[in-house]
Amino acid sequence: MLKLRHLEIFREIMLRGTVTAAAKRLQISQPSATSALHHLERRLGFRLFAREKGRLQPTTEAHSLFREVEKIFGTVEVVEKYALDLKDAQSGLLTLAATPTLAHGLLARAVAKLRLERPRVRVLINALTTTRDVVELSSSGLVDLGVIHTPADVSNVAVHVLFETSMVCAVRRDHPLAAKSVITSQDLAGIPVITNIRNEQISTLLEQALPNLDLQREVMIGTNLATAACALVVAGAGAALVEPMTVGALFPEIVLLPFHPPVAIVGRAIHGRTRPLSLIGQHFLRILTETAADLGDTPAHPKP
Repeated sequence: MLKLRHLEIFREIMLRGTVTAAAKRLQISQPSATSALHHLERRLGFRLFAREKGRLQPTTEAHSLFREVEKIFGTVEVVEKYALDLKDAQSGLLTLAATPTLAHGLLARAVAKLRLERPRVRVLINALTTTRDVVELSSSGLVDLGVIHTPADVSNVAVHVLFETSMVCAVRRDHPLAAKSVITSQDLAGIPVITNIRNEQISTLLEQALPNLDLQREVMIGTNLATAACALVVAGAGAALVEPMTVGALFPEIVLLPFHPPVAIVGRAIHGRTRPLSLIGQHFLRILTETAADLGDTPAHPKP
């Protein structure tokens, strides 16, 4: 089998014109370069150079071989460049998973920042309807990072806290409740309530914060997406208890009001414990953390 090192020495001799120049370029001794050339000729079974007036002259076979060797080393150089890019987190593939609200807001902004800094990095985003799905993909290593914002079984993933916030009450700007500074469960009496009742984690949070509110009776419209809940608010179907991330920007027709007692939500980035983050994953996690801080999703819990 031909050795890549011998082909490299042959290539340098072709490019530099002399064994001495090739050896200097490769930082080896001239005798070592000559020995490698002779070994390559014996392996090939034909001469690569002839001496004319003290200079090496490539044979016809050498020129033919050189064209193929250049293809090989062109590929090697591409691989070397790609490896250096990976080392510097300049290229590669980043796979992400998040629920739609986070994918539309925090994740979208963080990815935009990443693309400005690392335009050769490819990004694949999986927008999933449940937190459980995000956790499963992350724990199995099928994505580099997941982003969630509700309690879930995260015992089998590494967790990085991104922000803390609270659920809000979303109403249309022309709704009677829009003038209030804080909304309580008493304010919602007689008003159709819309919330993410199909999300077990959200339901658990609401039940813990509002033990006197019968969710199954009071929640007149249940959905599995905060964006769907807000669309219902805009249509005049009622008031929604939702996570605040993104929905204000997506629905300028609504007002997001603090809700009391507070229903805390913690935004977290997660990844599988058995799959360490790649360099680009580590870099994106820093961007994600900075973006969450810029968005300011850490409001003080309101008092009625």
